[in-house]
Amino acid sequence: MVAGYPLTPLQYSMYASSALAKRPWEYVEQIVVHVSSEKLDSGAMAQAWFDLSKAHPALRNVIGEGAQGELFQHATSVVPIHPEAQDWQGYDPAECKDALQRFLDQDRAVGIDATKAPAFRVALFWTGPSDSILVWSFPHSLLDGRAFAPLLDEVFGRYKQIMAGQEWGAAEAPVDDVFERHCRQVAAMDHTPGEDHFAQSLSGWEGSAGLLEPGVPQPASRK
Repeated sequence: MVAGYPLTPLQYSMYASSALAKRPWEYVEQIVVHVSSEKLDSGAMAQAWFDLSKAHPALRNVIGEGAQGELFQHATSVVPIHPEAQDWQGYDPAECKDALQRFLDQDRAVGIDATKAPAFRVALFWTGPSDSILVWSFPHSLLDGRAFAPLLDEVFGRYKQIMAGQEWGAAEAPVDDVFERHCRQVAAMDHTPGEDHFAQSLSGWEGSAGLLEPGVPQPASRK
Protein backbone atom coordinates (compact mmCIF):
# COMPACT_ATOMS: atom_id res chain seq x y z
CA MET A 1 0.00 0.00 0.00
CA VAL A 2 1.49 3.35 -1.07
CA ALA A 3 1.50 6.00 1.64
CA GLY A 4 0.28 9.13 -0.09
CA TYR A 5 -1.16 12.50 0.82
CA PRO A 6 -3.99 14.64 -0.61
CA LEU A 7 -3.84 16.98 -3.56
CA THR A 8 -4.53 20.63 -2.84
CA PRO A 9 -7.79 21.97 -4.33
CA LEU A 10 -5.80 23.81 -7.02
CA GLN A 11 -3.85 20.67 -7.92
CA TYR A 12 -7.07 18.68 -8.16
CA SER A 13 -8.65 21.34 -10.39
CA MET A 14 -5.72 21.35 -12.82
CA TYR A 15 -5.49 17.55 -12.92
CA ALA A 16 -9.25 17.24 -13.43
CA SER A 17 -9.15 19.78 -16.26
CA SER A 18 -6.43 17.85 -18.08
CA ALA A 19 -6.12 14.14 -17.34
CA LEU A 20 -9.63 13.44 -16.04
CA ALA A 21 -11.20 15.49 -18.84
CA LYS A 22 -9.11 13.68 -21.49
CA ARG A 23 -7.43 16.98 -22.42
CA PRO A 24 -3.74 16.07 -21.84
CA TRP A 25 -2.48 19.34 -23.35
CA GLU A 26 -4.11 21.42 -20.62
CA TYR A 27 -1.78 22.71 -17.86
CA VAL A 28 1.39 21.40 -19.47
CA GLU A 29 4.29 23.70 -18.63
CA GLN A 30 7.14 23.97 -21.13
CA ILE A 31 10.24 25.82 -19.97
CA VAL A 32 12.58 26.68 -22.87
CA VAL A 33 16.20 27.57 -22.07
CA HIS A 34 18.52 28.89 -24.77
CA VAL A 35 22.20 28.26 -24.01
CA SER A 36 24.58 30.29 -26.18
CA SER A 37 27.85 29.25 -24.57
CA GLU A 38 27.92 25.46 -24.72
CA LYS A 39 26.84 22.36 -26.57
CA LEU A 40 25.16 20.66 -23.62
CA ASP A 41 26.31 17.14 -22.83
CA SER A 42 23.29 14.82 -22.73
CA GLY A 43 24.89 12.33 -20.33
CA ALA A 44 25.91 14.98 -17.81
CA MET A 45 22.52 16.65 -18.09
CA ALA A 46 20.78 13.31 -17.49
CA GLN A 47 22.85 12.82 -14.34
CA ALA A 48 22.14 16.38 -13.18
CA TRP A 49 18.36 15.85 -13.48
CA PHE A 50 18.63 12.47 -11.76
CA ASP A 51 20.51 14.04 -8.84
CA LEU A 52 18.03 16.93 -8.71
CA SER A 53 15.13 14.48 -8.50
CA LYS A 54 16.87 12.60 -5.73
CA ALA A 55 17.24 15.80 -3.72
CA HIS A 56 13.68 17.11 -4.23
CA PRO A 57 10.71 14.80 -3.51
CA ALA A 58 8.33 17.05 -5.47
CA LEU A 59 10.13 16.09 -8.68
CA ARG A 60 9.37 12.44 -7.92
CA ASN A 61 5.70 12.98 -7.18
CA VAL A 62 3.04 11.11 -9.12
CA ILE A 63 -0.73 11.03 -8.75
CA GLY A 64 -2.58 7.86 -7.79
CA GLU A 65 -6.14 6.77 -7.12
CA GLY A 66 -7.32 5.15 -3.89
CA ALA A 67 -9.78 2.30 -3.40
CA GLN A 68 -12.68 4.76 -3.13
CA GLY A 69 -11.63 6.74 -6.18
CA GLU A 70 -9.96 9.50 -4.19
CA LEU A 71 -6.84 11.07 -5.69
CA PHE A 72 -3.58 11.28 -3.81
CA GLN A 73 0.07 11.99 -4.56
CA HIS A 74 3.27 10.37 -3.40
CA ALA A 75 6.99 10.48 -4.08
CA THR A 76 8.41 7.50 -5.95
CA SER A 77 11.94 6.17 -5.86
CA VAL A 78 14.41 7.93 -8.12
CA VAL A 79 14.29 6.74 -11.73
CA PRO A 80 16.77 7.42 -14.56
CA ILE A 81 16.18 10.50 -16.68
CA HIS A 82 16.69 10.08 -20.42
CA PRO A 83 16.72 13.44 -22.23
CA GLU A 84 15.65 13.37 -25.86
CA ALA A 85 18.51 14.80 -27.95
CA GLN A 86 18.40 16.08 -31.53
CA ASP A 87 21.14 17.63 -33.63
CA TRP A 88 19.89 20.75 -35.43
CA GLN A 89 23.30 22.15 -36.32
CA GLY A 90 22.49 21.87 -40.02
CA TYR A 91 19.47 24.17 -39.64
CA ASP A 92 19.58 27.91 -40.20
CA PRO A 93 18.00 30.15 -37.49
CA ALA A 94 14.59 30.20 -39.19
CA GLU A 95 14.56 26.41 -39.53
CA CYS A 96 15.55 26.03 -35.85
CA LYS A 97 12.70 28.32 -34.82
CA ASP A 98 10.20 26.33 -36.88
CA ALA A 99 11.54 22.98 -35.63
CA LEU A 100 11.30 24.15 -32.03
CA GLN A 101 7.72 25.29 -32.49
CA ARG A 102 6.76 21.96 -34.07
CA PHE A 103 8.36 20.11 -31.18
CA LEU A 104 6.58 22.24 -28.57
CA ASP A 105 3.23 21.74 -30.29
CA GLN A 106 3.69 17.96 -30.51
CA ASP A 107 5.08 17.74 -26.98
CA ARG A 108 2.09 19.63 -25.56
CA ALA A 109 -0.44 17.63 -27.56
CA VAL A 110 0.88 14.35 -26.13
CA GLY A 111 0.65 15.65 -22.57
CA ILE A 112 2.42 14.13 -19.59
CA ASP A 113 1.18 11.17 -17.60
CA ALA A 114 1.24 12.40 -14.01
CA THR A 115 0.65 8.85 -12.73
CA LYS A 116 4.05 7.54 -13.85
CA ALA A 117 7.58 8.55 -12.88
CA PRO A 118 9.27 10.62 -13.97
CA ALA A 119 6.32 12.96 -14.47
CA PHE A 120 8.40 15.33 -16.56
CA ARG A 121 10.46 15.29 -19.75
CA VAL A 122 13.74 16.90 -20.77
CA ALA A 123 14.79 17.49 -24.38
CA LEU A 124 18.06 18.85 -25.78
CA PHE A 125 18.59 20.40 -29.19
CA TRP A 126 22.04 21.31 -30.49
CA THR A 127 21.80 24.30 -32.80
CA GLY A 128 25.51 25.10 -33.20
CA PRO A 129 29.01 24.21 -32.00
CA SER A 130 28.35 26.10 -28.76
CA ASP A 131 24.58 26.64 -28.87
CA SER A 132 21.86 24.48 -27.34
CA ILE A 133 18.21 24.57 -26.39
CA LEU A 134 16.83 22.73 -23.37
CA VAL A 135 13.09 22.10 -23.00
CA TRP A 136 11.69 20.97 -19.66
CA SER A 137 8.04 19.82 -19.79
CA PHE A 138 5.88 18.88 -16.80
CA PRO A 139 2.28 19.00 -15.54
CA HIS A 140 1.58 22.22 -13.66
CA SER A 141 -0.49 20.19 -11.18
CA LEU A 142 2.73 18.80 -9.70
CA LEU A 143 4.97 21.89 -9.56
CA ASP A 144 4.30 25.42 -8.35
CA GLY A 145 5.32 28.36 -10.51
CA ARG A 146 7.76 29.73 -7.94
CA ALA A 147 9.78 26.48 -8.09
CA PHE A 148 10.75 26.68 -11.76
CA ALA A 149 13.65 29.16 -11.58
CA PRO A 150 15.33 27.77 -8.42
CA LEU A 151 15.21 24.23 -9.79
CA LEU A 152 16.67 25.31 -13.12
CA ASP A 153 19.43 27.21 -11.34
CA GLU A 154 20.23 24.12 -9.31
CA VAL A 155 20.17 21.64 -12.18
CA PHE A 156 22.56 23.79 -14.21
CA GLY A 157 24.76 24.17 -11.13
CA ARG A 158 24.84 20.40 -10.74
CA TYR A 159 25.54 20.03 -14.47
CA LYS A 160 28.50 22.40 -14.20
CA GLN A 161 29.93 20.43 -11.26
CA ILE A 162 29.53 17.12 -13.11
CA MET A 163 31.29 18.49 -16.19
CA ALA A 164 34.12 19.73 -13.96
CA GLY A 165 34.41 16.33 -12.27
CA GLN A 166 33.43 17.79 -8.91
CA GLU A 167 30.91 16.83 -6.25
CA TRP A 168 27.83 18.95 -5.63
CA GLY A 169 28.83 21.16 -2.73
CA ALA A 170 25.50 22.62 -1.65
CA ALA A 171 23.49 21.05 1.14
CA GLU A 172 20.88 18.56 -0.05
CA ALA A 173 17.20 19.17 0.57
CA PRO A 174 15.98 18.21 4.06
CA VAL A 175 14.29 14.85 4.53
CA ASP A 176 11.17 16.62 5.80
CA ASP A 177 8.93 17.28 2.78
CA VAL A 178 7.55 20.78 3.38
CA PHE A 179 5.06 20.49 0.52
CA GLU A 180 3.62 17.27 1.93
CA ARG A 181 3.04 18.97 5.28
CA HIS A 182 1.35 21.87 3.49
CA CYS A 183 -0.99 19.52 1.59
CA ARG A 184 -1.96 17.67 4.75
CA GLN A 185 -2.64 20.94 6.58
CA VAL A 186 -4.82 22.24 3.75
CA ALA A 187 -6.77 18.96 3.66
CA ALA A 188 -7.35 19.17 7.42
CA MET A 189 -8.90 22.64 7.18
CA ASP A 190 -12.64 23.16 7.45
CA HIS A 191 -13.63 24.36 3.98
CA THR A 192 -17.33 24.67 4.83
CA PRO A 193 -17.30 28.49 5.31
CA GLY A 194 -15.62 28.97 1.93
CA GLU A 195 -17.97 26.57 0.19
CA ASP A 196 -20.98 28.33 1.70
CA HIS A 197 -19.64 31.74 0.69
CA PHE A 198 -19.08 30.84 -2.95
CA ALA A 199 -22.28 28.83 -3.19
CA GLN A 200 -24.15 31.96 -2.15
CA SER A 201 -22.06 34.33 -4.29
CA LEU A 202 -22.44 32.19 -7.42
CA SER A 203 -26.05 31.18 -6.85
CA GLY A 204 -27.92 31.10 -10.15
CA TRP A 205 -24.79 31.60 -12.26
CA GLU A 206 -23.97 29.14 -15.01
CA GLY A 207 -21.69 29.21 -18.03
CA SER A 208 -19.24 31.98 -18.85
CA ALA A 209 -21.51 35.01 -18.68
CA GLY A 210 -19.98 37.72 -16.53
CA LEU A 211 -16.40 36.45 -16.71
CA LEU A 212 -13.72 39.01 -17.53
CA GLU A 213 -11.97 38.44 -20.85
CA PRO A 214 -8.16 38.67 -20.91
CA GLY A 215 -6.98 42.02 -22.26
CA VAL A 216 -10.42 43.62 -22.08
CA PRO A 217 -10.50 46.78 -19.87
CA GLN A 218 -12.64 46.37 -16.78
CA PRO A 219 -15.52 48.75 -16.11
CA ALA A 220 -14.69 51.32 -13.45
CA SER A 221 -17.16 49.67 -11.07
CA ARG A 222 -15.22 46.38 -11.21
CA LYS A 223 -11.68 47.70 -10.69
